[in-house]
Amino acid sequence: MRNDGQWELMKRIVDVKDKDGWLVRSSGGYLDYPKRDESNIALGLCNQLWDSKPHRHLYHEMVLVLRGCCLHEYKGVQVPLIPGDAFLVFPHESHGYHVDSPIELLNIWFYPERLGAGFMEMLGYIRENTRTLSQENADQDRWHIVSDISGSGQVQIHQDRQSYLNQQGIVYLNAKEKNLVEELISQLFNEQEEQKTGYEYMKAACLSMILTLVWRTGEEQGQMNEYVADEKRNMVNQILGYMEKHLEEKLDIEALARKSCWSPSYFRVVFKSVTGLSPLEYLNRLRIIKSMEYLSGSSVSVAEAAERVGILDQAYFSRLFKKIIGYSPRHFKSITDLESSKNN
Repeated sequence: MRNDGQWELMKRIVDVKDKDGWLVRSSGGYLDYPKRDESNIALGLCNQLWDSKPHRHLYHEMVLVLRGCCLHEYKGVQVPLIPGDAFLVFPHESHGYHVDSPIELLNIWFYPERLGAGFMEMLGYIRENTRTLSQENADQDRWHIVSDISGSGQVQIHQDRQSYLNQQGIVYLNAKEKNLVEELISQLFNEQEEQKTGYEYMKAACLSMILTLVWRTGEEQGQMNEYVADEKRNMVNQILGYMEKHLEEKLDIEALARKSCWSPSYFRVVFKSVTGLSPLEYLNRLRIIKSMEYLSGSSVSVAEAAERVGILDQAYFSRLFKKIIGYSPRHFKSITDLESSKNN
C-alpha cells in the first residue's frame, strides 16, 4: 500500500510553478523535462486547481489519476478522467486539462530511448495496439459518464466515454490494480529520493513493471469488450441510456436485469464486459460525477445534490463521494464556491 507520508513529501517537492503556472518551465509550447536525477526517469505528484493549457513534451509521460475529476484534451477529443484512469502521452503530441475542481495526478516522465531497446520495443507495441474507435462506431461503445446542462435546461450527452477512452488509450484500474501500481510507484519514489547504488536500474525496473501492468490490464479490457456480441452490447447501451434518464430514481439492479431479459448474474457479466465496471460501480460513478455538476458553483446543498442523483442518505452519499473522488463533497463544494466567487 502507498505511504501517505511519502505522497505528502512528493507534493512538496513538485509543487513549484513558474510565472505561467507550469509545474516546470515551458518553451514554445514544450514543457522542459523535470529532471530529478541521472536516471532519465522523473516522478512527480501534481495537485491542480487550474486548467493546464495544451502543451507537448520531448519525452514520454505516464499519468495516473489519484483523486478528483477533470476533462483531458488529447488526440482531438475531451475525456472526463476519474480516479483509477491511467494513460500514456507520447512525444510531440499535444494534450491539456480542463479543471473545475481539485485533481491529483501522479506523473512519470521518462526517455525510453535512453533506457534500452526493451523499453523502445514495449512502447512501440503499446502505441501500435492502442485501441482506437472511429466516431462511426461511437454508438456501439457508449459509456456516458458525465452530462452537461444546455442553455435551454435540457440534458445533453457530453461524451461517449468508452469510444473516447479508447481513442486516448486510457485504461481504468480497479482498486486492486491501482494499489499494486501505487506500491511500485512508492518504490520508484524511494529510489529517486535515496539514490543508493544502482538506483537507476531499480527505477527502470519499477517503471517497466508499471507500464507492463497497465498495458496488460488495458489489453484484457479490450479483449473482454471484443468478445461481446453486438446485440448484447446494444442491450447494455439501452440500459446505460435508461440509467442516465432515471438517475434521480431508486434504480434496482435486478429490475434493470429484467429489462434486458437476462438473469441478474448474467446481466452483471455482460454489463462488465462492455463497460469494465459492474452495474452498481457504474451507477455509483455516474451519480457522483453528476452530483459534482450540481455542486459546482451553485446554491445547491450537498443534501440536495445527493437527492437529485437518487441518494437519500447523505452520510452514505458523502462516503461514496469520497471513495470515488478522493475527498468529501463538502470540501469539493467549498473549493468550487471559492473559485466561483473569485471569477464573479
